[in-house]
Amino acid sequence: MRINRKARSMGTAALALSVFAGLACGVDVLIVSGGDPDLNTAMQDALLAQGHSVTIGPTYSEILPDDIGEPDVILLVINSNWGASDMLPDAQAAIQQYVRDGGGLVTGEWLVWRTGEGFLSTIGQMLPIHSTTTYHYNGGVDATTYTVMMPDPVLNEDVADSFDFTADDIAGTETYFVARLNGIVYYDSNYAGGAGVVGRSYCLGRVLSFSTVMGPQELSDPDYARLFSNAMDWAALGSPPCIGDFDCDGSIGQGDLGVLLASYDIDDGGDLDGDGDTDQADLGTLLALYGDPCP
Repeated sequence: MRINRKARSMGTAALALSVFAGLACGVDVLIVSGGDPDLNTAMQDALLAQGHSVTIGPTYSEILPDDIGEPDVILLVINSNWGASDMLPDAQAAIQQYVRDGGGLVTGEWLVWRTGEGFLSTIGQMLPIHSTTTYHYNGGVDATTYTVMMPDPVLNEDVADSFDFTADDIAGTETYFVARLNGIVYYDSNYAGGAGVVGRSYCLGRVLSFSTVMGPQELSDPDYARLFSNAMDWAALGSPPCIGDFDCDGSIGQGDLGVLLASYDIDDGGDLDGDGDTDQADLGTLLALYGDPCP
């Protein structure tokens, strides 16, 4: 189901009604490959089983801006290729703009871990997780448990409130997630009290991150596989516009004021009233909203 991003202006609640009516049709997903054909197939099969359409693209270190296209959701996978070189800056910027414009981004590990190593800095700005290099290895001995923390009708559909699964070992099993202030913990993990699945709005788009590596053992678990599929539906919903949130951090603050002032009497980079200029009227609007969270 291709979602018209212009329709996102109707707001998340109204858009959700239109999306729920067509969830059986699935959404269009671009997999930025983890480099292992068997893992690509496992993810593709899990998504196809729930009615999504899937394109397997290049790996994160090889993808170019022209490879992105117009999917509903990008699934950014860094697992078997965790040691590859960094994503090209132009590709990172293109994915960031894609999400700003209303696209969905779903990630698994080792993406957050790689940002902790100093890679994927532009992608890292959008994540709902603090960068870290703290991770877990359980050798498949202990079950990983995800438990609902913030109920969500899309993510939770046909998924148990708490479920155990065997986490795959790809140079480790799970990253220790600590949510940013603008991140919502939808599922926690039994790994040291960390978060398991965390999401956020980013301008008109949405970002959702899993703490595990999205491997074949995980995807063979019915609850994990359904949550994995539901994540694509959730990310495709996008977010309502937030007037004045130029830096997409979920509130109106100093960063947004800096963007507006940098464009003041120069260009339309801080234009809030649609007159094509950044001027006193726009400054007054932003100051009136200063300190407010996005809806």
